[in-house]
Amino acid sequence: MQYRLFARRPWYPLVCTVESPFTSPLILLVAAQLVLYAVGWAVCSVVVPEERAAALNWCLFGVLAGLGLLLVGLRTETRGWWAYSGSAMLTVLSYVALLRGGAAFLRLPRGDTEYLALAALALVVLGGLGPQLETAAWRLVFLYAASGAILLRTVIRLAGPIRAEFGGRVLWAVVPAGALVTMIFTGRAVLQALNMDTPLEIHHSSAGNTPTLVGYLVGAALFNFGFLSLLIMRLVRRLRELSQRDPLTGLLNRRALDLELEREWRRFRRKGTPLAVLAIDIDHFKAVNDSFGHAAGDAVLVAVAQQLRASARQTDVVARIGGEEFVLLITDTLPGGAVEAAQRLRAAIAGARVAFGDTPMSVTVSVGLALPQTSDADAATLLRRADELLYRAKAEGRDRVCVAPAAAGFAVTAAA
Repeated sequence: MQYRLFARRPWYPLVCTVESPFTSPLILLVAAQLVLYAVGWAVCSVVVPEERAAALNWCLFGVLAGLGLLLVGLRTETRGWWAYSGSAMLTVLSYVALLRGGAAFLRLPRGDTEYLALAALALVVLGGLGPQLETAAWRLVFLYAASGAILLRTVIRLAGPIRAEFGGRVLWAVVPAGALVTMIFTGRAVLQALNMDTPLEIHHSSAGNTPTLVGYLVGAALFNFGFLSLLIMRLVRRLRELSQRDPLTGLLNRRALDLELEREWRRFRRKGTPLAVLAIDIDHFKAVNDSFGHAAGDAVLVAVAQQLRASARQTDVVARIGGEEFVLLITDTLPGGAVEAAQRLRAAIAGARVAFGDTPMSVTVSVGLALPQTSDADAATLLRRADELLYRAKAEGRDRVCVAPAAAGFAVTAAA
């Protein structure tokens, strides 16, 4: 059965045809797309447990939005409650899940009160309006306005954190998805408000519904692939950090140190930029492990790493290269400043106390400080010389800084 509806405003001619169930392939296509995205996020929640909260919320978004469209495809002229009011409720709730998933992905504070309030408002208003034709226009105004407002809230709340973590360029690659669908819903809400005598229901064969569904199809694709890209970027960054970080102390490992040292070495060779390499070793570390156990040894390593980070500048490079040995690259500092920094570092570690058990422990370090020379063949030569000076400091009594004669007028051994 079909009937025609005409808008009173001549500038928006509207021809609507009530279709029999599942006669709109585009509605089914969008619904199927959303369900497939939901399956993908469900798999992601299992494969990437660190992002499970976000993935499950986005899975819920796909399920609710897809089911809502499937119910739209089942509409008939009998105007069943689920096909009309139920589908609208599921649509609004899907965007609440979308917002919640974005907040979880970006580690924002939980806003469950806000989410529950939005969900309750949708259920009360849409449930109260019902599926009947007489209230259809008001139901559509609320549906589009609420959906657009939640999407706008999502874009506004997530934009800053996305820029902070991934950069401005990535932000502009993700925002268009939310902006596109927000504009679609806002336009539909305004259009319906201007045509309250003619319900602009999406299952009707009107000129405006096909572009709306196509825009929704594109927006859903942009959103899902956009956040999938962010997820991949985060995982790649995490893998890179794991490959370059010492798991115990969080400092750079030997591989990452070699890359940084080579970069600074090239700056020295090209521009003469000052550079100092400090090889640092914890004194009597084996005795700590033998007397108190490896847990105590780990606590000492972590405490020394924290002191190194606290003493170093942001431009300096701190690494643990194995066992109880660390390396600090001091850049853009003249030899005198490098020696003073090494002495401050040694004194800070000696004065600290490592909390382990009932008895705080104290440790000392020996430091070998090497400066680059024009005769050095490569960066490895500089690091090797710093290591030799370290063992010299060990042999001369430990808890001291041993400096090469090339340190322009500074004593060979700068003891405590």
